[in-house]
Amino acid sequence: MTTVSGFRLEHWSSALNQGPVAAQNMLGARGLTAPVPDLTLVLGYLTLLGMKPDKLKGHLDLLLMEILAGGPAHGYAVVTALRDRSQGVFDLPEGTVYPALHRLEDAGLLQSDWAVVGGRRRRLYHLTPGGQAAVVAERHNWQTFMAGVDAVLRGVTPARALS
Repeated sequence: MTTVSGFRLEHWSSALNQGPVAAQNMLGARGLTAPVPDLTLVLGYLTLLGMKPDKLKGHLDLLLMEILAGGPAHGYAVVTALRDRSQGVFDLPEGTVYPALHRLEDAGLLQSDWAVVGGRRRRLYHLTPGGQAAVVAERHNWQTFMAGVDAVLRGVTPARALS
């Protein structure tokens, strides 16, 4: 039986589908009183079991900044570009993308200005110098991560681990 922090995985799976507060309540109803473990760990376990939790978690910021590295765009254009460039894999609702754009703007990685585009007043987002540096750093982090995953999947030791 697979467990996370001593609890059976099917409890976490069922509970997490309803959100962290519902998860805590559901687990409490089963007499499980420990705090909900790190969501990243649980999602990793769910993925290993073939379940498909939000694959985008933790990567959306990089994807949005990468789209905007090509130049300023309004929110819906970002949504469309993300869907088109991913060949439909990342067909995200605007309600997911706009809060992420606002979060990146609050973090100083994006800036927005109002402009008229196609006869409509729209908010155009663009990378700040800090955002441009973050894209470069995150690309490097992603490439390092993917090389490590690829090495594990192919059963080889990454060159970096040998030095």
